[in-house]
Amino acid sequence: MTMKKLALATSLLATAPLASADFLALYGGAGIWQTEFSGDLGTSDTSIEGLGYDDTNNGYFYVGVEHFLPLIPNARIQRTNINDTSTAVLTSNFTLNNETFQAGTEVATELDLSHTDVVIYYELLDNIVELDLGVALRKFGGYASAASVDVNQDERVDIDAWIPLAYAGAQVNLPMSGFYAGLDLYMISAGDNKISDYAAKVGYTFDFVAVDFGLELGYRDLTVEYDEDTQADASFKGAYLGATIRF
Repeated sequence: MTMKKLALATSLLATAPLASADFLALYGGAGIWQTEFSGDLGTSDTSIEGLGYDDTNNGYFYVGVEHFLPLIPNARIQRTNINDTSTAVLTSNFTLNNETFQAGTEVATELDLSHTDVVIYYELLDNIVELDLGVALRKFGGYASAASVDVNQDERVDIDAWIPLAYAGAQVNLPMSGFYAGLDLYMISAGDNKISDYAAKVGYTFDFVAVDFGLELGYRDLTVEYDEDTQADASFKGAYLGATIRF
C-alpha cells in the first residue's frame, strides 16, 4: 500500500464515526435495581447472608452529553444507591474495624455502598454498532455500621474513597426496529482493592421527532474487594428495569 493510500484509509477510518455522531445530544435514564447481597464483611470474614441480608430494591439515575467534537470526550454522571439494614443473631464472632460482636448476640447492621460516577469517554463507533472507551472516577460515600440490640455496643466505619476505573461500553442496534442489546463494563485492580462492575442489557427505543423514549431491562453484577477498615469482599447483583430519554 502506498503512503498516499494509507493516509486516505487512515483519514476515512478516523472520520467514519463522526459522520453519524450527534451534533449535540443530551440523554439520561433512571430505574430500579433488585439487588442481592452476598460475600463477606468485616475483619472476621462474616458472611453478609449471616448478618441477615437478602434482596432489596435500589435506585439509580444518570445524565450525559454527547457531541461531534473529535478531541473532546463525552461525559456522563451517574448515581447508584446501595443501602440496606438487617438484624440477625450472630452464629460466629463479627468484627467491624476493632469492635468484635460475640456469637449469639443479636446485632443490627447497616451497609451503604452508594456511589457516584463521573465518566468521560470517546465514542469510537456510532452506528449499528456503538463502542465507547474511557475512564470513570467513582466516589463511594457510604458506611458500614453495627449495633448490639441488647448490649451497649456499636461501631461505624465510613466508606469514603475516590476510585478510578477503566470503562468500556458496547451496543448493537437492530436496524429499523428500535431494539438494541449492550454491555457496560467498569474495572480496576490495585493491590488488595478490586472492583468489577458490568451490566448486560436489552431495550427498545420509541423514536419521536424531538425526543426518544425507551425501556431497558438488564442484569448488573458489582463485585467489590475493599481492604480498608471495613474490609468488604462483597457482590451486589440482580436484574434492573429502567426508562431512558434522549434529546
